[in-house]
Amino acid sequence: MALLEAVVFPPDHPPRVPCCSGGEGRPTTRPGAVADVEAAVSEGHATVKVLAPRRRRMLLRLLLGMQRRGLAALHLNASTTADQMVLYSFTLKMGDGWQLSSAGDVATAVHDIVAGIDTAEERSIYPTN
Repeated sequence: MALLEAVVFPPDHPPRVPCCSGGEGRPTTRPGAVADVEAAVSEGHATVKVLAPRRRRMLLRLLLGMQRRGLAALHLNASTTADQMVLYSFTLKMGDGWQLSSAGDVATAVHDIVAGIDTAEERSIYPTN
C-alpha cells in the first residue's frame, strides 16, 4: 500500500525549521501565512489536516470547496484552541473525476480553498456599518 504525504505552505512565508521531515519520514508542521495544510494519500483516499485561524463559516466553505473539486468528506473532526486557532482533520474520498493523485496535489488544492476563503473574507458580501 503506497502512502504519499505532503505539507504545503505559502511561498511568501519561510518555514521555521530547516528540516523538511520529522520522525520516521513524516513531514513536520510549519506555519504558513493563511493556513498549515498536511495531506496523506492512500488508494483513492486522502487524510488532510488544516490548522488555521478561526473564521465564520470556514468549515462549510472548506467542505463545499472540496466537494467542487471532487473530494468527498467521509469523516471530519474539528478542534479549537484558546488562541482562536482551529484544527480540522478530514478523511476524504477522491472522486472518479479526480485527475491528481499525489498528496502534494491534494494539499495544494485544499490550501487554495483556504486562501480563497481568506480573500472572500476581505471582500465580504455583507457590508459592515
